[in-house]
Amino acid sequence: MIVVERLDLCFLDKVVLLETPKGFALFNVKSGVLNAPKNVWSWFAHWETAEHVSFLVDYVKVDDKSAVWRSDGPGEVLSNFIWKYCRDEKELIVGDEKLKGVIKSNMEKIKLLENNYVARELVWGFKNVLSGFLYQEKDNITPAYLLPVSEGLKASMSKLGINVPTEAVRIELSWDIHFPSVLNAFTHTTESCCPFHDDIV
Repeated sequence: MIVVERLDLCFLDKVVLLETPKGFALFNVKSGVLNAPKNVWSWFAHWETAEHVSFLVDYVKVDDKSAVWRSDGPGEVLSNFIWKYCRDEKELIVGDEKLKGVIKSNMEKIKLLENNYVARELVWGFKNVLSGFLYQEKDNITPAYLLPVSEGLKASMSKLGINVPTEAVRIELSWDIHFPSVLNAFTHTTESCCPFHDDIV
């Protein structure tokens, strides 16, 4: 696991803000992943794949999240956390629209990605592989935390005639236990739907 330990921000590409069960995390994701929005999910089907295109930038534990969601939020802790890595026109990706609105209103200098579909897909992806990046949050991840299911995943599986049940929220754990018959199809879809994999360096 790679963690950024210095404030040399020039090597950061796209920065994703993720609410975790006990705090917030910032991830870097290579911009090439965003070139095919409907295929974003395939990078985050397994942690080993996600590690090729993303890494954990930093994590902060927030005991009281009430300040985050207030109209004058997102509070001192999260504000400082965001400013630390997202200055100098560094684009921030936020999947939660309410939190995105709070940041837009009270942190006007922060540049936000406006593509809500991509933001939601990335948030789902990082939730799906969170235990690989943040081991300390592993025991806090619940089925409810992993919802809603990726729209890109559902669309790709639908093309194969596979309906993704709501409870199949974590691919690594749920699919191999409950849906072994679709694993080969899933693997094929992961490889074939992302022809740009080799182009991301």
